[in-house]
Amino acid sequence: MTNDLSLSAGVRRFRRGLLPLSADPVTNGHLNLIERAANLCDELVVLACENDSKRGKYLFDRVTRYKLLERAVRRLGRSNITVRDSDQLLVDEFLKEGADVLFRGIRDDKDREEETRQMRYHDLILPSFANKVVYLEAEPH
Repeated sequence: MTNDLSLSAGVRRFRRGLLPLSADPVTNGHLNLIERAANLCDELVVLACENDSKRGKYLFDRVTRYKLLERAVRRLGRSNITVRDSDQLLVDEFLKEGADVLFRGIRDDKDREEETRQMRYHDLILPSFANKVVYLEAEPH
């Protein structure tokens, strides 16, 4: 499942990717997404951030989630991955990081619907933002 930045025509290389995660807690599924996104770009910024729909439901605060995510990513041993912490708007982080692609992991059609809805909101702030998104399907395992 991809959008206009389709990967089906071949593997496209991106300069700098952004992968926002709430990671509460970080899972093997998150690490799989991180590895796959890192394989598609020269640099990947993994952003430990807040999801408004999950606010008040987190097991860990954002700083703790960031530290856990940073430790897990460090174990991957990849030099092209950086972990950052943020409480800013996603489009602001995208611009600040100088990213040319945003990666989003999706598990099913419900996730895709929600992501599409969210990207419409982001497009109101930064027109055509949704065209910079690559959806990575979660691995079945």
